[in-house]
Amino acid sequence: MKYAGKVKKMKKNNRDLFMIVFIILIMIIYKFISPSKSENSYLDQLRKKDIKSTIYKKTIDFENHGIPYIIYNKKDSIIIYREWENKIQVNDSIIKPKGSLKLIIKNLNNVKRFDYENQDLKLPNP
Repeated sequence: MKYAGKVKKMKKNNRDLFMIVFIILIMIIYKFISPSKSENSYLDQLRKKDIKSTIYKKTIDFENHGIPYIIYNKKDSIIIYREWENKIQVNDSIIKPKGSLKLIIKNLNNVKRFDYENQDLKLPNP
């Protein structure tokens, strides 16, 4: 009888171990198969936008690590790099073609070009 009890206990332990390994395996497979947010997901979203507008306001999101934004059309916004913040002014025209990560900022005096792709810094996720 003692032997039968040990066999049952071993079978239960083996079943528990199999379930743990199975769950871990499912989690690993899900991680590789499921779509994940890349660190440049914001740039992917930005690439899809077509912007032809005027800058309405510049702001800083202090709740999200002090990220600078520009607001255009009084409701839409995009993140900008801190290095660009003083080069962009309210009432400047902003142009960003769909499929591109290049911004063109125009005012009466000059035209400035900014490129999200040629930056060494990573943009934070909004």
